[in-house]
Amino acid sequence: MGMSGACAADYATAAALGHAAVVQVPAVRSIGSEELWLERPDWSDPPQPTDAATDAYIAALFVELCRSGTIIATGQPHTTTGGHISCEDLCVVARLEADERAALVHAVAGVINSDAQAVYDGVTAVCRDHPADLARQIGRSLTAAHAIWTPLGLALALHGLSCAASRSGPRSEPLVFLADELLHRLDLAFRWQQHVPCLATPERTEQLISFTNTKAAQR
Repeated sequence: MGMSGACAADYATAAALGHAAVVQVPAVRSIGSEELWLERPDWSDPPQPTDAATDAYIAALFVELCRSGTIIATGQPHTTTGGHISCEDLCVVARLEADERAALVHAVAGVINSDAQAVYDGVTAVCRDHPADLARQIGRSLTAAHAIWTPLGLALALHGLSCAASRSGPRSEPLVFLADELLHRLDLAFRWQQHVPCLATPERTEQLISFTNTKAAQR
């Protein structure tokens, strides 16, 4: 494959990531022998994205995790014409095997359902270790998440678990990446004071990951 072909392949990869993250990727202006020129996005900040675009952007984090075991990190989000979202950077930070994906989703489902044992089993399976203080952190996370359920409460619960899990080293990274990216995506909703229907209640959140996970298992 020549350099121009490699550039085109890189763009196709970026476009696929954008589709998975539910953000727009700029169109190709021209493909050179060693460079790929993209259209300059019309970032119309500060107008806000549509409520539907923000909700889909946040939901896509869990949809892609359940569907393919992929966690996509997104850069600074901007609003484009029509209220769509475009990000400065897109990067796959984790691509999980089926058992790792199942373990991480199991841990998330445990948080949603206030099931401490499920959280413990999921996190220890992801880390392949029993991190010190994990059991106490699970109690704190579940209490905080379910005192008054909010999308931010879920994100902070996962963040607390990721901090405890990080003592196990690099194997904890999928949980760390998931928690950090959820906080990052939710920041867009908080900036514009938008509701996040996909995570509005434990039932809606469980429905999001259960439906996607079931479809992935059927493939």
